[in-house]
Amino acid sequence: MVMPVTLTEQQRTATAEALDEVTRFAVRQLETLRQISFSAVATLGTLDSSGPCRLTELAGREGISQPSMTTMVSRLERQGLVERRRDPSDGRIVLVDITGAGQDMLRRRRTERVAFLSSLIGALDPAEQRALADAAAALRHMTDPTAVPAALDAAKHAADQHVEE
Repeated sequence: MVMPVTLTEQQRTATAEALDEVTRFAVRQLETLRQISFSAVATLGTLDSSGPCRLTELAGREGISQPSMTTMVSRLERQGLVERRRDPSDGRIVLVDITGAGQDMLRRRRTERVAFLSSLIGALDPAEQRALADAAAALRHMTDPTAVPAALDAAKHAADQHVEE
């Protein structure tokens, strides 16, 4: 049995840089297909995964000011992608919720991303395709919510170190 070998810091950094390059490249290329902003898509994703919430809570989750979120929600509402409705347990509270059209938009964006990336993978040589297929489980594991706080702390620490230099 072959024992897994932990990567060196330099190897992890090189791998992270490659992932960062691919992510930035994909986002830039897919912007040409965009119908709504990346922030709006992220907001729709939050509503889709967490359900209806108050505007202030949504702004906090997305890390933007309440006035900016109010503007975005108004725009998304005009596009029919979200709706505001009264909280059934307290009629004074207004909740923002994703609509069926908003969910369709998210599905369409995901389909576009998957098709784009699948096409890029198809252009690789067979060994590179296999390497990516073998890495798929590890890539998914990187999105585990329990790993995120430590990763964000590492990013903040790196940014602080960069500022001090």
